[in-house]
Amino acid sequence: LGVVLEERANDIHAEIISRPESKVEVRVIATDEESVVARHSRKVMQA
Repeated sequence: LGVVLEERANDIHAEIISRPESKVEVRVIATDEESVVARHSRKVMQA
């Protein structure tokens, strides 16, 4: 795919972790997956 990551950018929690020569831009998006699963589970249980 031509993805080239910048290890240091990932270590410092940068928004973009791909190197300039990467064919695609890789961005980090913060999520709270546990809360999402909990909300969906509660909806299912209440149905």
